[in-house]
Amino acid sequence: MKHLYTYGDFMGIDYTVLMTFTCDKPLINTIVEKEGLQLNESKEDVGLSGMYTPDWWKPELLPKMVCYKKGSSEAGYFKYLWYNPVTRQAFMRCSVYKIYYT
Repeated sequence: MKHLYTYGDFMGIDYTVLMTFTCDKPLINTIVEKEGLQLNESKEDVGLSGMYTPDWWKPELLPKMVCYKKGSSEAGYFKYLWYNPVTRQAFMRCSVYKIYYT
């Protein structure tokens, strides 16, 4: 793994994990299958905006990459995986911002 970064909201228990790594397409397929991600063709998704990012996180590259997603605003969590098969570069974001108690 090339980079790993986590941050949380100090007023609550929300968190985000950012990762970037280089891998082959078979590993991406495995992650997509195991995590239950679906191809996401929307380029204006809320998962791309409104967050602090470290220097190595390159949001300008993400709209040009193949994107897989799981979660929604209603669900209170997102998992994103962006992949460029030419450069073999992957970016992954996992965020939880709303936790329900039963």
